[in-house]
Amino acid sequence: MKMTERDQKLLRRVNAYGFMSVEQISDLWAVDFSTASRRVRKLIEAKLLRRLEISALSARPLVVTKTGCTVVGDLVPPITGIRIATYLHDALVVDLALALEKRFGATFETERQLKVQPGQAPGHLPDGVLHIPDGRRIGIELELTQKAQRRLAAIMDSHAANLALDLVWYVVIDEAMRSFLTRAAADHPHIKIVKWTPPAGRSRPSIART
Repeated sequence: MKMTERDQKLLRRVNAYGFMSVEQISDLWAVDFSTASRRVRKLIEAKLLRRLEISALSARPLVVTKTGCTVVGDLVPPITGIRIATYLHDALVVDLALALEKRFGATFETERQLKVQPGQAPGHLPDGVLHIPDGRRIGIELELTQKAQRRLAAIMDSHAANLALDLVWYVVIDEAMRSFLTRAAADHPHIKIVKWTPPAGRSRPSIART
C-alpha cells in the first residue's frame, strides 16, 4: 500500500494515546465509520497497526506496531498491553482530547509524549497538555474516581510547582466528582474544575462477559 501523510499522522496519533478505536479514528478524520474502517484494515494488512485481543474486553483496541513506529520515526514506544483497571479512563482521554482540540483549535500533547521529552523533570504528569493558539499551556486531568486526599493534594501541589503550565483543568463527568474536586482545589486558583459529557455510549468500559 502507498502510505499517505494522513496515515503517518494517524500512526503518530494512535501511538501518542497508546490505543484508539475505529470510532475515534472516524471522529478524528471527520469521516463515516466504514471509510475509517477500510483504511484501518489496509494499515493492519501492512503490519503498521494491530488489534489487541484482550479476554476481559469485548473491544479490540488498535495499537501501532514496532514497524509502524519505525516507519514514522516515532520515539514513543508502542504499548504491549492495556491495564483493564485504567481502560475506561485511557479510552475517554482520547475522546476528551479530540473534543478539546476541536473546541479550541488547539493541539493535545499526551502523557506518553511528555514522558519522552528530553529533560523531562520527574514527578506527576497530567493526562496531557492542551496547547492553545494564544500560547497558553493547560494541563488536563480526567478524573473518574476519587483519590485519597493526601495523594490528590500532592498532585495538585506538583501542578502548582510546574511553571510550564499556565492552568490546570480537572475534567469530570459527574456532579459528585465535581463537588469533591472543587473542595480539594479551594486553595489552588490555577486549577479549574470542568464538567464534560463523553460521546454517547462511551462512558462505560466494554467488558466481555464470561
